[in-house]
Amino acid sequence: MAGRTGPSNPILLRLIMELKKRSREQNANIWRRVANDLEKSTRQRRIVNLSSISRYTKANEIVVVPGKVLGAGDLQHKITISAFQFSNGAKEKIEKVGAKIVPLLELSKENTSGEPSIVFLSTATDEGDEREGIKMFAPVLLPQDRTWA
Repeated sequence: MAGRTGPSNPILLRLIMELKKRSREQNANIWRRVANDLEKSTRQRRIVNLSSISRYTKANEIVVVPGKVLGAGDLQHKITISAFQFSNGAKEKIEKVGAKIVPLLELSKENTSGEPSIVFLSTATDEGDEREGIKMFAPVLLPQDRTWA
């Protein structure tokens, strides 16, 4: 049986490296967490539909998805979404509503403190995650002290 090799996509590897670097420089654990989630295999990365994002967010919030955003459902309000990948349908629907798509690296440059209302879409099955009562893809608001792993 072959051992785990991790991602081989050079663009993804560079993104992971830069996010970890930003995490250390800015002392913002959100970017380390996003990088660690992106290091997982493709089947373990987050896949979130626009309907879930719309259900769990409010207008003008910033959403970080360490994976892919799909176009199922509709987005009801303007938000800023940052993810590794977007389906074509998701891009069209996001632009139609007037919401903004921001690459993860660009968001990590703009948001140096990690404090604005970033909603981190996560699952409750992460190892070491203390938020076990959260449903699949429920939002996890960043704590003000940013002390979580």
